[in-house]
Amino acid sequence: MTGNTYQNFRRKFIEDCLRNTCRDFTKETIKQNLLEEYESFANKPFSDRTFEIDWQFIKTELEAEGLRLKKWKKGPQWFYRYSDATFSIFNEGLNKEEIKKLAEAIKLLQ
Repeated sequence: MTGNTYQNFRRKFIEDCLRNTCRDFTKETIKQNLLEEYESFANKPFSDRTFEIDWQFIKTELEAEGLRLKKWKKGPQWFYRYSDATFSIFNEGLNKEEIKKLAEAIKLLQ
């Protein structure tokens, strides 16, 4: 995964909340918990827009893998979690081009 240190910190924190099957999180509780941790890490806050960009990035990465965010309502609040808690956007697999090159290398070696 590419990105700067602050961006990766935020996205990893959001992902850890979304992968946590022992606790339910609303988008707002994730944001508030992240803000507390982030300010001690980066010595500065982040904007609402930055959080929304990170949130959308995670959703897009999930959808690219055929996954989604589970969303359910308890009372007036919506809660979120990864549909597959074992998935991580930080586990980079091989892309199609890398697989093609690997297959060509194996053919050459045979």
